Amino acid sequence: MTESTQQNLPWPKLTPAFVETFVSKESLAGDHLAGKLDRELDLLMQARHLIVRACAHVDEVSPTLEPSAREMACAMLSVRLINDARSIAVLVGHGYVQQAIAVATAMSDAAFTLAALASDDTLALEWINHEEFRQSVISTKKVIRRGCERVRYLKNVAVQVKFFWDAYQFLSAIKHGNPRLLKRLDLQDMNAEMLTISVGPSASVAAHAVGSLALLFCQQILLLAARAHLEGFPSNPQLSEDIEFCRRAGMDEIDRLRDLNKPRSRAGQTADATPAGRYDTNGVREP
Repeated sequence: MTESTQQNLPWPKLTPAFVETFVSKESLAGDHLAGKLDRELDLLMQARHLIVRACAHVDEVSPTLEPSAREMACAMLSVRLINDARSIAVLVGHGYVQQAIAVATAMSDAAFTLAALASDDTLALEWINHEEFRQSVISTKKVIRRGCERVRYLKNVAVQVKFFWDAYQFLSAIKHGNPRLLKRLDLQDMNAEMLTISVGPSASVAAHAVGSLALLFCQQILLLAARAHLEGFPSNPQLSEDIEFCRRAGMDEIDRLRDLNKPRSRAGQTADATPAGRYDTNGVREP
């Protein structure tokens, strides 16, 4: 049995029987995919919980009864991150990796914004009062850089900016339906005579591989936001230690994927084949 309902154009009639197949396929594909991505989903949910703990800590130690602009902005964005992370897990659990990554890309925008304004009341107030519908307060690349610059534990900011920008571009390419990645996800196959599309959920090998890397990128992005949220407040050593432990666990998984996906040369050497590259335990890319 195929893991998705494949049809050649013209489109099939959307009869009740055809639509009903989605229900069973979502259950089968979702269970299969979520089982394969169990480790990645667990790390994502750990990061989500750390966002909740960061919010609780800031609320507890805030020196004023009246919340500052950055506290209000971070609270609003944190709620978005908490809900988005759960939505990603739900979509993956039904076999919809591409749709989960679309949510993940939007979540990343919110996470980078939080990281950038978490210690900047002026920027936070500008974000709260922003009313321009067609334009963001600050571009994605700039919020990534500002966020990395504001998190004190990060080493080699330029390397970190590149890591998060590469991760964002990877997620965004899938969100926007990049044809190359659609083919890699087995969602589209085109030749001179025919276009074949896959409708419904997928638990293919390609969906698993892309979903694994995407979930790990999401986890790292959430942890950047959690860490940034704590900047400028009395420290919580246990929370900081838990964030770092979770971050290292995620980076270990990214390195594992990178090693598994290295193409072998004739000389037996390997070449980097993943968007993540390789990073040491401090998040610094190795030469």
